[in-house]
Amino acid sequence: MNKIRVLTAGVANKIAAGEVVERPASVIKELVENSIDAGATLITVEITDGGLTYMRVADNGIGMSKEDAKNCFLRHATSKIYNADDLFAISTLGFRGEAMASIAAVGKVVLKTHRKDDDFGTQINIDGGEYRSIAPCGCPDGTCVEVSDLFYNVPARLKFMKAGRTEASYVSDYVLRMILARPDISFKFINNGTLLYHSKGNGKLKDAVYSVYGAEIIPHLRALEYSDGYVKIYGYICNEQLTKTNRTHQSFFVNGRYIRSQKLSSSLSNAYDTRIMSGRFPVAILNFEIDFKEVDVNVHPNKMEVKFSDESRVAGALHRAAVEALGSVAVPTYESVKEKRAENTEPEIKTEPTAQEKEKLFSMLMSQADFTQSADEHTNAADTYSQGSVEDKEKTETQPHTEPKKDEIPVYTVTRTETKPYEQEIIQHELIPTQVEFEANPYEIIGSVYDSFWLISQNENIFILDQHAAHERMIYEQFMRGELKSQSQRLLLPITLKLTGEEYEIFSENRDLFFEFGFEAEDFGALTVRITAVPHILSRAEDAGFFHDAIALLSRQRHVTLHDMKRDALIQASCKAAVKLGNAVPKQMIESILAEYNRGEIPLTCPHGRPVMIVITKKEMFKKFKRIL
Repeated sequence: MNKIRVLTAGVANKIAAGEVVERPASVIKELVENSIDAGATLITVEITDGGLTYMRVADNGIGMSKEDAKNCFLRHATSKIYNADDLFAISTLGFRGEAMASIAAVGKVVLKTHRKDDDFGTQINIDGGEYRSIAPCGCPDGTCVEVSDLFYNVPARLKFMKAGRTEASYVSDYVLRMILARPDISFKFINNGTLLYHSKGNGKLKDAVYSVYGAEIIPHLRALEYSDGYVKIYGYICNEQLTKTNRTHQSFFVNGRYIRSQKLSSSLSNAYDTRIMSGRFPVAILNFEIDFKEVDVNVHPNKMEVKFSDESRVAGALHRAAVEALGSVAVPTYESVKEKRAENTEPEIKTEPTAQEKEKLFSMLMSQADFTQSADEHTNAADTYSQGSVEDKEKTETQPHTEPKKDEIPVYTVTRTETKPYEQEIIQHELIPTQVEFEANPYEIIGSVYDSFWLISQNENIFILDQHAAHERMIYEQFMRGELKSQSQRLLLPITLKLTGEEYEIFSENRDLFFEFGFEAEDFGALTVRITAVPHILSRAEDAGFFHDAIALLSRQRHVTLHDMKRDALIQASCKAAVKLGNAVPKQMIESILAEYNRGEIPLTCPHGRPVMIVITKKEMFKKFKRIL
């Protein structure tokens, strides 16, 4: 008996539909792409119960004839391509000819379409891939597709769908991206009878950004425009004051198609260099125009992953464009920048620096600070050694070195000179010795470098203290000892925030946690909340930012405790309150900070994990000056 059989069309269509129709958002994506390819300037998306019970996409595109309306539900039927060569230069969003057949196979579909010059439109009803009726109808120009009871005939798929609110957030996120991708199209998004998005469709990207993210983002936008003959990039990035804890606020569009790309995201982050902290991500809305032959979109059924013929060139162009848009100080070129930032928010693993790395740090400090000896008798000490005889040098190399007594070591004062951002990155992040111990013993403050780092002598070691990191840790510990009470402070002027669909869904599920923490927030329109009270540990400048960050924390972990939220809020509050790098502080303040560390109860890292201080031993110092080997 033969074991291999040909599956029926119904079974084959349901299997194939699993690759194209993952959830309601997949259906909306395919239908909206068809509307855009049909030249629509008005597109309405409506869903009920996250799209599981009802979805509708209506447009004012060119419409279809009766025969085309029938054929669009056949598998591999498309008007977008005609032969295999067309796959190498795809200029439309859709092209596979699988979407309508897949949607019809797992739902109940009603299609109405009308061309401008036709007397009547066409209505087609399909249930689970079976035609129920085809008849003329009256309807506006364009096409309207209604899908109900998705997966009603595939219960195994239906049980894996999430709650309606969650599915709605996926649809909302897609519509959000398309509003940003096509500011020349007016989109409406209606969820359970409520209008959530309505873009103007006037072709102005800034208006599209406003309709999605609200007014709070507008002051932070920086226009970006770049072209090198290979790729054209334009859109907006945000300044370093507006960053997020994940990449969800980054939108990349290639020839109008929304894509996801860690390579482009990494390139963008590298352009910010030391402007933003590790684990924070810039906001971006960027369009890439490139020859269709240089992009392969036929990589994955969802068409959100593409391959560039020269991905490094595109990433390099983005880096240069972002650096130019941000302006200010020069940043190393994309090609020379190491991939310093991790592709996730997990903490970086620090290792013991090599001798070469320590020498790099020491040389940097010594070359950029102006050292003057306070004891005249030591003025020519270095010259005496460097100009000594060969015999003297041989003695130094062969005989044990006798270190000078404590009172013979000269004391130096340090004056401030200019520093560069990438050098601060080296000092703060790359060269972090382990097992630094600042003992409860007498010390001497020698001076400051760059109004950012303090040189402190204790025992026979030189400590270099990061004034911001040290102060931040001290404030955080003070908070932790007595400032964890859940108290709120009323705002004289409430804060109104526009959330994305996903953010609003997370907030709605965790209202009690936000209230317990100290936020008082209420619905204030579609995807909008009004905050009337905030936790007392936050300053006004942090309120909105932390609210978004708390939502992002919940999005990542889902099981977040009140203590987790308090800890994150305290870290932010401590960072904001601490003295900044580049700001001169009085010696008395440093003494008070050191007094806290002298008790030995405070960790020698800031709450973000950066070192508070590094140490150069007396032995290392003498080795650098070739006093010993």
